Amino acid sequence: MGVGNNLSYRKELFYRNKGFISHYNTSVGDDDLFVSQVATKKNTEVLIDAENAIHTTPTSSFKLWMRQKGSRYSTVSKYNPKARFSLSLFYASQLLFYVSFIALLCMKPAFSIGDRTVFFIPILVFFFLLRSGSQFIIYHNAAKHLGENGLLPGLMAYDFLFAFLTPFQRLMGRMSKGAQ
Repeated sequence: MGVGNNLSYRKELFYRNKGFISHYNTSVGDDDLFVSQVATKKNTEVLIDAENAIHTTPTSSFKLWMRQKGSRYSTVSKYNPKARFSLSLFYASQLLFYVSFIALLCMKPAFSIGDRTVFFIPILVFFFLLRSGSQFIIYHNAAKHLGENGLLPGLMAYDFLFAFLTPFQRLMGRMSKGAQ
């Protein structure tokens, strides 16, 4: 996530674009919005290695973390339409994956097509393992690049919780936006 402590930009670029002035009424996320506004393929680079990793202290409580995430989501409405669509598609597909997986697990394990019985549980497990395995490989490679150990065991639990918490956090973000 692009936040103030892991973003950098040249002073000239900041002043040439009048800094955060176009995001003056934004209480959170002005740094992220500024970079989104001025970033191009030619002037932007993503550094993913242990030497450039930024370590932060986690929040002290779940309630505070939820509040912080909710306030970060209050700026989503200011992202460009393509970024908003991509984020929404990601979150919706993540939630739909888990909801449909749980719903299908609760159904009968088979259905009939003519006189043939089709068992879909193996197919369901295949797709679950395909998605989870792909995620595990991606996160494992990122953790290796960043020199991080011990993060992967919680990946599945976090991904599952994140899928259900994100819609709530986005709603909190919309509500906090309206309260400003």
